[in-house]
Amino acid sequence: MELLTDLTKLTPSIHLVHYDIKVETDKARKYGAYLTPFISVAKGAVEEPVDVGVHFAGIPVGHEFSALISSILMVSKGKTNLIPETQDFLRNLDHPIDLQVFSTPTCPYCPWAISLAHQMALENSLVTATSIEALEFPDLAQQYNVSGVPHTAVNFGAGHILGAIPEQKFLEEIRKVVGC
Repeated sequence: MELLTDLTKLTPSIHLVHYDIKVETDKARKYGAYLTPFISVAKGAVEEPVDVGVHFAGIPVGHEFSALISSILMVSKGKTNLIPETQDFLRNLDHPIDLQVFSTPTCPYCPWAISLAHQMALENSLVTATSIEALEFPDLAQQYNVSGVPHTAVNFGAGHILGAIPEQKFLEEIRKVVGC
């Protein structure tokens, strides 16, 4: 909370809306919260922010902090830097994709994978991308056999993307999992 509160002091464009996941369960679920701490980088009015599938589970510190700032800027602009092939794939997507990007604060490559997944979420509301701090959620990391980061679990472990690979390869791996 302290980190996010400090961020909101930097500009009047950033607003913080806090829900207690144990008390306000319905509201927390509306923004995709299933772990705590959980951050949804949402857009829209403060009274009713809109979840765009750009999430962080755990405290985004170290190299992950740059991914948080990048995601805030991307959502606020509503624009990604994805290549046309990826944009076409996402434009024609008709079923949900869940991307869980496991990361650690000391990994210099993790922000790349997080940013790529978050851009995909912003491009299509059927895509949800959550950066998961592997050290804060070791049981979940173990469940997905995370032995190095970044490690992206696609559709709850139906597929895995290891490393900060180029966008075309990332898309190719997703296509293998979803059959498109």
